Amino acid sequence: MLVTTTAIQELAETALDRAMGEILEGRRPFVPFVMTERAGEREFHRFATERLEQSTGAARHFLRASTGYDRALLCWDGYVTVGNGIGDAVMVEVSEAGAGTSLIFARRYRSRLLRSTLAVPGTIAVGEGHPLF
Repeated sequence: MLVTTTAIQELAETALDRAMGEILEGRRPFVPFVMTERAGEREFHRFATERLEQSTGAARHFLRASTGYDRALLCWDGYVTVGNGIGDAVMVEVSEAGAGTSLIFARRYRSRLLRSTLAVPGTIAVGEGHPLF
């Protein structure tokens, strides 16, 4: 079971809302981003690299090289397994200063051929990872 704070959940939901808005508007490819929080102030950084698959690595490197944040997250477009299937999802991994693990959440969407993309309601708690910073 994932244990989360209100601040972590709120930051994750803010990022998932932003990311899902971009997906539903058809902004593709989705470019990974980082949100950081320090003393109540938030910063946003996008990581567009020459090759899209390198963007998430560049964002992780940025966070590992950073200090002084209260919380930070990385958001990317990925996949999540639900039941026996794999579905498209925007993913967020969130870390809080001093925590031994990060928390990973996802929000699913469905792309429809020649039609608009549909959001699948609800946020999924995926699991834990290593601290981002």
